[in-house]
Amino acid sequence: MKKKAYWISAIIVIILIIAGVFAFNKHQQQENDVQSIRKTKVTSKNIPTFFFHG
Repeated sequence: MKKKAYWISAIIVIILIIAGVFAFNKHQQQENDVQSIRKTKVTSKNIPTFFFHG
């Protein structure tokens, strides 16, 4: 029974490590996306829009 508990514990630890790696990678990807958005220069022009009834 102790052997079975050992293997279950080992599998749980491995799953937690894998989940942590995936979470870290996702966080890094989001951080890179934010940085690339910040680097993009946005230019806008003020173009008036006229609305006429009829």
